[in-house]
Amino acid sequence: MTAFEHPELLWGLLLLPLVWQMFRFARARRRALLARFIHEAHWPALAGSVWERARRWRRRLLVLALLFAVLALTGPRLGTELLEVERVGADLVIALDISRSMLAEDFKPTRLEEAKRAIQSLLAGLKGDRVGLVAFSGAATIMCPLTSDYNATLLFLEMAVPVYIPQPGTNIGDALLLSARLLEGEGDRDQAVILITDGEDHAGEVDAQLSELAGRGIKVYAVGIGSSEGSLIPEYDQGGGLRGYHKDRSGELV
Repeated sequence: MTAFEHPELLWGLLLLPLVWQMFRFARARRRALLARFIHEAHWPALAGSVWERARRWRRRLLVLALLFAVLALTGPRLGTELLEVERVGADLVIALDISRSMLAEDFKPTRLEEAKRAIQSLLAGLKGDRVGLVAFSGAATIMCPLTSDYNATLLFLEMAVPVYIPQPGTNIGDALLLSARLLEGEGDRDQAVILITDGEDHAGEVDAQLSELAGRGIKVYAVGIGSSEGSLIPEYDQGGGLRGYHKDRSGELV
């Protein structure tokens, strides 16, 4: 982009041809006066110390200097103009279920990894929005506060595994409560909670929390993950080897 602070001064460029003609007229007049006193054939002997080529370059440089002077007076503005624009984005809290059932393999490699891939795709499409991360199973914890640093969010996302919260179960109400706390006092930005889980709530507080969030204008989007057929829940030993599948108290496979 090119712009001038005083574009009206560009009319000064019309002076350049006039100045150049004045220099030519002065040179011709000087030669005419000299011809009155001496024949042109004798000029080199009488005016040999005059370097005519240097005179020509001086005239050209003077015209060029005048050109740059006029351009400088116009106040040129070259390049890209940066404008500060206020952007009002959204605040999103992702509430991710990391209970043991998320290790089920009806999504490969697991439901939890499939959920993480979906979150990574979501973050890749955001611009200017802030994201927080809450992980939950039988209890909930804040893993990442609201931030526009998506790389930091991804780092905490990798740490979200079932052993991070050893308490079993699925407490969706607690997850919604912590999500609401993250969104407190954040002004007029749009707010939403994205709930990702594979199971029903075990604490019975979902309705109360949903009512509170709705009263504050916070939207809740629930994303269920898992196949309609269901899947067994693998259990691993300390070395990462499969040792069997999770059973209930009566010894039945869950």
